[in-house]
Amino acid sequence: MKKKKHWVIAGILCLAVAGGIIYGFSSNQIQKTTFWRSLHTRIIPSETLGESVYEVDADADSIYSLNYQSVVEDKITEALDEYTVASPLLLYNPFGTNTSSLLVAYHGDEAYTLSYEIHVEDETIQDFSKTAVTVAIEEGYASQVIGFVYGEKNTLTLTYSDDKGKTIATHTYTIEMPQCATQNNTQLAIENGDSAQELSDGLFAVFGLDKSFNSNIYLYDNDGVLRGELPLKNYRSDRIEQVGDELLYSYSKNGFMTVNQLGKITNLYSIGSYKQHHEFRYDEEHNELVILVNEDNDMTIEDVMISLDLETNEVKELVDMKDLLPQLYAKAVSPEEGNTYGGDELDWIHLNFFDFMGDDLIVSSRELSTIIKISDYRNNPSISYFLADASLYQENDDDAHTLLYAKGTDFISQSGQHTITYLADDSLPEGQYYLYMFNNNFTNARTRQDLDWSAFIGAGTYTEGTASYYYQYLVDENSGTYTLVDQVALPYSSIVSSCEWYQDHLISSSGKSNCFNEYDKEGNLIREYHYEAEKYAYRVFKYDFSDFYFQS
Repeated sequence: MKKKKHWVIAGILCLAVAGGIIYGFSSNQIQKTTFWRSLHTRIIPSETLGESVYEVDADADSIYSLNYQSVVEDKITEALDEYTVASPLLLYNPFGTNTSSLLVAYHGDEAYTLSYEIHVEDETIQDFSKTAVTVAIEEGYASQVIGFVYGEKNTLTLTYSDDKGKTIATHTYTIEMPQCATQNNTQLAIENGDSAQELSDGLFAVFGLDKSFNSNIYLYDNDGVLRGELPLKNYRSDRIEQVGDELLYSYSKNGFMTVNQLGKITNLYSIGSYKQHHEFRYDEEHNELVILVNEDNDMTIEDVMISLDLETNEVKELVDMKDLLPQLYAKAVSPEEGNTYGGDELDWIHLNFFDFMGDDLIVSSRELSTIIKISDYRNNPSISYFLADASLYQENDDDAHTLLYAKGTDFISQSGQHTITYLADDSLPEGQYYLYMFNNNFTNARTRQDLDWSAFIGAGTYTEGTASYYYQYLVDENSGTYTLVDQVALPYSSIVSSCEWYQDHLISSSGKSNCFNEYDKEGNLIREYHYEAEKYAYRVFKYDFSDFYFQS
């Protein structure tokens, strides 16, 4: 017994020593990396942007590293002593997160308001005027100035003011912006509609523009001018979430990041063996992301949801639709040509969007042209109801058929829908609410060739169609019904699309028509934007970036 005990103690000591060596090696490597980056990262005058502009001389491929981000921040702090409000530091895109940005910083102990204007000689491009957010940094203050026009000589006017509005300093610079390396759509073709209403304030964020070739996020102003590019690593993001005073979005198939008001990446998150697709949302109450994912080496895709805790980095599987709908899963058949991505995995339900409803979720299945409510998704998920045309579900579909809500009136149900969004209304009785969506009006299910689509009169094909629609349903859980209460005809898009209510206006994107639109609250077109693409853009949302790029 004694001998065995000694062996156990010796083993523990060996593990402890090995762990110490590994930790020491890891810690030493981090120190070496930091030292190397610090030694090889310099702030140098730009040779192309203008005589007053500086750049970070470093490997741009390193930006998705918190170590790199910290080294750059340290370099800015070291350089700041030489710059004041009378002569601020202008540093081009130091953290690598917006290729149309300058960091403007000065040494001092007093914060000033920074307003700016960007002007180009092209008369078709309006001036871009904003008030930047000012952030305290070590020994000074800094702002991120965005909105420069690619491929143009930009005249930048900076104005610093005190808290009483008195001008403290004014500066004018010439910034020679290069062409956008990944995008030729620097000024979109626009078509004005019949509505006389003003466009909402903000920037259109275009996601997944030619996603097979470029994956970055592109920011366009109301005149269709490209005012920003947020570089990503190897996968489009599906949205931008603002969490406090930071932006949160994905940068790779299994990675998310937060970016502060100066453009610095502050956190990097991994979801491990999962790969995201189509949608993620931030749950403020639990400080977590809920994400649609595929799991590596699984035989099915686009049928699982996970959460990512932003405090602990814990990843937890929440929902597997195979467990909730086993009969429907059993009916799916793998098409001979494979799934839409060219793989062999079974894409039997194709979840493409979800929205929160308190402790419940509303989920969109494109493959089944069905809207699904999942109750208590975090603890004990179960299906509450389906919204779909009854002709898609036969009586022998077991519990699936019994979950169908009835139509409150006579209308054609949604098909191939995207961006299903929950809309509460305090004027409605308890148990009633609205759901709105982009109704693609496209009927296809590669894994369910047995479905009868004859009820969907006027639906289009993959390449052609008369119109897609904005649809708004009134859902009544008391009577188990759903009713179409509003619709707007939109440019046709069989797949890839979006719609949202933003500042009382309807923003829509029709990817297959290569356009996005803004409508007034009555559904009248204000303006349509056209882009060139080998394929399409996945979706478009609009953001005001208040308290991030711009003061509210």
